[in-house]
Amino acid sequence: TDLSFDQDGVCNYCHQHDVWDGQHQREGLFDLVKKIKGSGSNGHDCVVGVSGGVDSSYLLYLAKALGLRPIAVHYHNGWDKPVAISNMAALCLGLDVPLYRVRLERKITSDIWRKFFLSGSSDLEAPTDIAIAAVLYEAAAKSGVRYILSGHNFRTEGYTPKCLSYMDGRYIRGIAGDVDGFDEYPNLTLWKWLKWMLRGIKVVRPLWHIRLSKEQMVAKVGKDISLGDYGQHHAENDFTEWFAYYYRPEFLGWHGGMYALSANVRSGFLNRDDALKKYGDPK
Repeated sequence: TDLSFDQDGVCNYCHQHDVWDGQHQREGLFDLVKKIKGSGSNGHDCVVGVSGGVDSSYLLYLAKALGLRPIAVHYHNGWDKPVAISNMAALCLGLDVPLYRVRLERKITSDIWRKFFLSGSSDLEAPTDIAIAAVLYEAAAKSGVRYILSGHNFRTEGYTPKCLSYMDGRYIRGIAGDVDGFDEYPNLTLWKWLKWMLRGIKVVRPLWHIRLSKEQMVAKVGKDISLGDYGQHHAENDFTEWFAYYYRPEFLGWHGGMYALSANVRSGFLNRDDALKKYGDPK
């Protein structure tokens, strides 16, 4: 990885966290909202990706509270937990937000993952991550909006090293392009990305301007909408949970939850001793 330490033993990820924390204060959120409101057409002004998890649920809730007119978008890879599906339905119904869903046949998804297993790839979630990005851009283009609201939150999730992120559609096609039904997979090609960039579609991260723990987010949404508990971070999808909390620790030797644990320690939401206990018991 690109991990490094300064003379005081502080890593570059901690330094990056401090830089972002200083750059993204709450005041910047209102400037962003003003831009989004001034860009809308056809009754909507932004797209919000939802999964039934805490971050995306709070983001949609926040968007409505700030007076935005979002469209909720979800990519269903066939492995969503029932509680996640229920959360999305309750959220969109309670907030009166339209939900646009793209579902890939479970067999196609499974065949793509099988190819990744056999290839020896360490990033079995790449097909899902790339499909989510493609679906969000496509939904924004079809809806005539220019802003995609990302639920990423560096204060509670941290960020993945670049060497472990492969957001390139050629990577997916190179490994699984011969799967029956692959043409139905929403791949993110360079040409699609350029087309959407030329249309002025951009991804923004409102949660970077909000300093709240997961528990605080759940409490705020829970005042109006009851969300079911799906367990651990990113466990609203069965495959994602299995990959993050079983396959990676057992077969790759590392616990993917360490990024979120580290981020929560940096943000003061979790003490280091408790984080180490959770890291030692990923299940």
